[in-house]
Amino acid sequence: MRCLTPPETLEIFAITGFVVVEGFYRVELALDQDLARRQSRLGCRPPADILHVSRFLAAVNRWLPNQRRRLLWLSHEQADYPGAMPALALIRASLGEAREVRAAPGHLFDALDYAEEDQTEVSADLARQTGVLAGMMMLILSEACDGWLLAEGCNDRIEFWEGNLFFHSADTARMEEADAMIRTYDCPTRLI
Repeated sequence: MRCLTPPETLEIFAITGFVVVEGFYRVELALDQDLARRQSRLGCRPPADILHVSRFLAAVNRWLPNQRRRLLWLSHEQADYPGAMPALALIRASLGEAREVRAAPGHLFDALDYAEEDQTEVSADLARQTGVLAGMMMLILSEACDGWLLAEGCNDRIEFWEGNLFFHSADTARMEEADAMIRTYDCPTRLI
């Protein structure tokens, strides 16, 4: 994983319609309005049973196209909550990142076989990167931070918003897959 500034993020993701909007207290990654209007949105809370959360987040990651780089974007951190930001800063520092989140809010993960679930086939790199990604997603959810998970070359996306997840896609089949995943993991409060 490496951290990206807004301009570095746009070098990779502008081609699929993403823009960066900097505001007073947040740096937002947004999809072009015309593309966003074509998408449906389906939301949920994470599974109520904590033992299912990590498997659910792995499935969330697999919902995006396989073998593509992932971007976990942090739009807004809840600075008034004491938990997530120090933990996130430690994760970033352990990976060699010294900048503040606002300066480099993008977390770019390699293009890997994220669909692989056979433990005998999972490489050490895949295990490490998916572990870091899942841990960061857990922090974002548990501390009610806002962000996005994207796959390179695609404008389907997963939104993190105040402890909720929202799946966005213009493809009906993809949204049916998201709905099935939400039901499989018994996620509460299916939001639209």
